[in-house]
Amino acid sequence: MARILFGRRFGRWQIVSLYSHGSKHRAERWICRCECGTERDVSVQSLLNGTSVSCGCLRIDLLIQRITTHDQTDSPEWFAWQHIIQRCTNPNDPTWKNYGGRGISICPEWRNDFSAFLAHVGKRPTAKYSIDRIDNDGNYEPGNVRWATIHEQATNTRRNRRIELHGQTKTITQWAKQLGVNYQAIQYQLAVGTFPSGSILKKLEN
Repeated sequence: MARILFGRRFGRWQIVSLYSHGSKHRAERWICRCECGTERDVSVQSLLNGTSVSCGCLRIDLLIQRITTHDQTDSPEWFAWQHIIQRCTNPNDPTWKNYGGRGISICPEWRNDFSAFLAHVGKRPTAKYSIDRIDNDGNYEPGNVRWATIHEQATNTRRNRRIELHGQTKTITQWAKQLGVNYQAIQYQLAVGTFPSGSILKKLEN
């Protein structure tokens, strides 16, 4: 078989020697040269089933390509993504207790792929914007992340003010979702002192 496959390529490997060795208890191995110049004896099984396709340089090159092809490693979007990962996954991060420490996570799609994150959130509009979660009790995931100004983020914080009603304590966002009303309607009622209105109390009773 070695003579038949001499010179054949398997991924980045090319068989460069007819020499092979093996035994009853050891798989046959052939001398191969990788595209990067590394030579190594590789088992016939790993070549034929695709388990070995290079000396290891392919995996490294793919990792580098994954990081650099989007040409965003110095961008504000890249740094925002990195900071999200750290605050959600690294207990040593100074902000961990407010994120990962209280159960906030980043979805696997974004955690493993910056391009997917960028495709969902888009470019930062201007330097006045930073990443914000629409629901501050929610995760970093599609539909719950936006670029927002400091004013918008402050408003969002007020939106998630906790309110006790009928023995239950929830954020405005959570109450709005449970009652099936717009959170802005609850904010307005709080501002004018009419929350909860009769209609909302009726929803709770039902």
